[in-house]
Amino acid sequence: MEGAMDAVSKICEDIPQVLDSDVPGLAERPINIFLTRLFQFFQSPHASLRKLSLGFVNQYIMLMPSALYTYMDKYLNGLFGLANDPAAEVRKLVNSFSFLLYYYCIYNLIFCM
Repeated sequence: MEGAMDAVSKICEDIPQVLDSDVPGLAERPINIFLTRLFQFFQSPHASLRKLSLGFVNQYIMLMPSALYTYMDKYLNGLFGLANDPAAEVRKLVNSFSFLLYYYCIYNLIFCM
């Protein structure tokens, strides 16, 4: 499982916009499918899966696809739940991406109004 998630994470680092685009033959964008499943991994007993799933989702903060807006409550609940994670590397991701989310919100308030 870790290998598959790591591979998807690498794809998203290189070309995140691909999963947030329409694919002929699919009823919805791939990001919509991935996000709902990745939020489930926030609760995984394995720190490596929590870290990979959080990293995957957080790569989309600056792109902010409509799917992430739709599932923002789930994302924030998962993020706050991971703030007290026993694994230091997971907490570190939560802190760094909380700042990124804050920056994104401030940027949109100032420049996109």
